[in-house]
This record gives sequence, structure tokens and C-alpha cells, in this order.
Amino acid sequence: MTVTQRLAPTLLKDSALTFLGELACAAATFVGGILIARATGAAGKGTFTLAVGVASIGAAVFGLRWGRPTGYFLARDRGQLAAIAGSNVVMVLVATTIGFGVWQAWPGVFERVVLPGVDAAIVTLALCLVAGEFLENAIGAIYGGLRQFGARTVFFTVSSGMYALCSAALYVAGCRDVGRYLAVYCAVWSALLGGWGLAMLVRHRVVPRLDGRLMAGMAGYGGAAYLAFMFDLVTLRLDVFVLNYFAAVDQVGVYSIAVGLAAQLARIPNILSHVVFNRTSANELGSGATTARILRLATVSMLAGGVLVIGLGTVAIAPLYGREFAGAVPLLWVMVPASVCWGLFRLLASDIEGRGRPAAVTACSILAGLCIVVLDLWWIPAHGAMGAAWASLVAYAVALGAGAVCFCRITNMRWSVAYTPRLADLLSLRDALRRLPFAAHSA
Repeated sequence: MTVTQRLAPTLLKDSALTFLGELACAAATFVGGILIARATGAAGKGTFTLAVGVASIGAAVFGLRWGRPTGYFLARDRGQLAAIAGSNVVMVLVATTIGFGVWQAWPGVFERVVLPGVDAAIVTLALCLVAGEFLENAIGAIYGGLRQFGARTVFFTVSSGMYALCSAALYVAGCRDVGRYLAVYCAVWSALLGGWGLAMLVRHRVVPRLDGRLMAGMAGYGGAAYLAFMFDLVTLRLDVFVLNYFAAVDQVGVYSIAVGLAAQLARIPNILSHVVFNRTSANELGSGATTARILRLATVSMLAGGVLVIGLGTVAIAPLYGREFAGAVPLLWVMVPASVCWGLFRLLASDIEGRGRPAAVTACSILAGLCIVVLDLWWIPAHGAMGAAWASLVAYAVALGAGAVCFCRITNMRWSVAYTPRLADLLSLRDALRRLPFAAHSA
């Protein structure tokens, strides 16, 4: 029995559990986004998007993308949980401190470049969200490293549900101030994450401790992947800020609808990449044959899902979000294939990083990042949001092509073996479903 056949039911179960968490996140994002858009308009939705984007970027950039080495090292040795937890306590303090420090040192960067036209109170709230973003990533990484995908799903379901509940409560109360939405979300979400992290430590009977040698090793691994992440941030986020700079915040609001809906497709490979990364890090997947089969199945699923998203989005965006968001429909047609390319790239990157080769992913990310910098500055001033969409499609496709080359070189697989669709993939999926515990019980 091959590694793929032996692990197929386990991988399928892990993926199914992760899917439930991603589904909950998608539902919460969808509901919360609609409520905020209808309550605050395109400008308010754009402001909320920019604030959360700053928090997400700040947590990763100033926190040195610590979730990646957390998952990698914990998957290899669960006995290091106390030291790994201690490293995350240190890094959340570092990320938050640096975020506010940068703002105080260079306020003009935020006021004129990052968030032009956004009130200082919004910037403060965005930086307060940095700690929450870091904690959410850290807790998810710990669950992944422990391969506790069911617990990870519960965590993300509750965490994302807070976003929808806060938005719903304020919407029902008649709130139309985007600052209030951010403030309430920040307070409730941060309290939830802090309490959850403490409960996790108590449950595992772990007292965080510092281990300088381990932190140095984690920093070495994280540093190799950090540059890739920085360029990925440029590839994924630059368009929003360039669009805000050359156009207006209301265009960011419209564009964010198309990006957000199309990004739901990437949840398919995201689900799989969490499983692949942690199990590859633990040396459980063997050669690249298993990941290649997962990639081929993900491609089929994303193409089918893309058709569905385009169809539903075309008829539903204006009625759900309001007529001022109708311009998101043509953008969606471009962002859907872009999201397919990016999702598949991240799936390949997860396997490569799990094999201890983050520098190879960095090379791919640099190519995509340079591509989108040039295209954003070229196309957005002339074509606005549509220029941003097309720049994303080209850059994401470049990332996927480079990732496909690296994967084959690292695993010594031929292109025809790795990427050619085959009926055997669907048959293996059917067999794995039959070997699941509930399927056997039903039979």
C-alpha cells in the first residue's frame, strides 16, 4: 500500500474538519461584510477593509510570520509546546510594540501613504487589532502542529463568528459609524482570543517558557520564509493601497467585494495546505506524489467552484450589497481565475515549506511581487479597479508557474506525472471515502 493510499482516509478526515472551519469563516465574512457595507456604504466598507488589512499585515510583518515556524517545529516535536508557546508570548508583544512604534516614529507614512484620508482613531484601532491577528494565527498554528484539526475548526468557527455577531448587533442597533464597528470588534475579539489562549495552556498543563536555542532555530526557519511572505503581502495587498492612493476609498470598497467573493475559492486549497504543511513537516507524506494528487483534485474543485461563484455573484452582488456595488461584477470575472492560480500556488508552497525549503518559495514570491508592483503602478492609474484585477491575475499566474517548477525540481517528479489530470485521482478519492469510519459503519 502506497503512502497516498494509507493516509488517504486520514487526510480526507483532516481536510473535512478544516473545511468546516473555513466554511464558518466564509459565512461570517460574508454576513459581516454585507452588514457593514449596507450600514456604512462603500466608503465605510473600504475603511474597514483597509484597517483590517493593516492589522493583518502588521501582525505578520512585525511578528516575523511566527505562525509558520510554530507549526513546523511543533509538528516535528510536540514536547516543545511550552517553549513554542513562550516564543509566541514574546512575539505578540514585539509585534504590537513595533506597530505603534512605527506609527509614532513616522506618522506621515500612515497619514499620506498607507491610509490617506483615514482618521487617526481608525489607525489606532487597526494597530490594536495587530495583537488579535497574531494570537489567532498563533493558536491556529499550534493546533495545526499538534494535528488537532477538529479543535482548530472549533476555534476558527468561534473566532470568525464574533465578527458576524458584533456586526449584526451594531446593525440592529442602527449604528452607521465604521469606527464603532471596528472598536467593538477589536474589544470583543481580543478578549475572546486572550481567554482562548489561556484556556489552551491550562488544558495542556503547559506553562510558557523561554528557550533561546529553540527561538534561534525558529527564527532561522522563519527568516528564510519571511522574505517570501513580505513579497506575498505585496502581491496580495498592494493593489488595495495603490487603488486608494490613485482613486478613492469608495473604489476600494467596490473592489473589496470582488476580491472577497473570489477569495472564497482559495479556501479549498487553503484547507488542504494546512493539512499538507503540518503533515509534511512531520515527515508523514513521503514523496510529492500525495501532494500532486491533492493538487489535481483541488484544481478540478476550484474550476467548478469558480463557475458557481461567477454565476451567483453576477446576479446577487447588487441586490445583496446595494446598487453602488454593481461595479464589482466585472471585477469578479477577473478575480476568480486569479484566486484559482493563487490558491494552487499556496498549496504547492505549503508542501515545499514543509520539506524545509522555504527559500524556494521565496524565489517564487519575489517574481510575483515584482510583477504586481510594476503592473499596479502601470495599470491602476489608467484603469482603476479593473487594472488592479488584471494585475492580480497576471502576478498570481506567475507565482503558480514558478511554484510548479520548484515543486517538480525538489521532488524529482516529471511535469506529466505531477500535473496531468487522471481518472485514478477520483477513484482514489472514492476509495478513501469508503474507508472513513462513518462510511464503513453505514455500509
